[in-house]
Amino acid sequence: MPYVPSQQETKEFISTISDLKLKTMVVLMYSSGLRMGEVRHLRYEDISRKNMRIHITHGKNRSDRYAMLSKYALNLLTQYWYAYSRPTGWLFPQKKNPEKPIDNFYLSRMIHAHEGFTIIHAATVTVLNARLLKKRSGSTNAAQK
Repeated sequence: MPYVPSQQETKEFISTISDLKLKTMVVLMYSSGLRMGEVRHLRYEDISRKNMRIHITHGKNRSDRYAMLSKYALNLLTQYWYAYSRPTGWLFPQKKNPEKPIDNFYLSRMIHAHEGFTIIHAATVTVLNARLLKKRSGSTNAAQK
């Protein structure tokens, strides 16, 4: 059974991330229930500020879906967007080749490096999100929509 940190431990973990890019990606994963690959492949046009949702293309099972976008995640995403030269293609492009999304190992490596600072394991971020959605909705169906 994987370790499932409390909501407070998760907030602590996120609040201790100083790198804006990493923090933005982790907040999107946690608050919207996104997988690492889904965060990596986000494009500027996938974010709907008006409807407060994220269009996920080619997610698990190669199907498209929408995820909710929290105000906190949107504010952080806006800060990131201005700080990182307003990317209009990939939201998180590679440094050396902006035509490609950031590498999977970058996100994974950065989370694992940061988790040494706290007690939370990065693999539980999605589990935490499902747990939070279940608490809010009273069922697991809300996480699947």
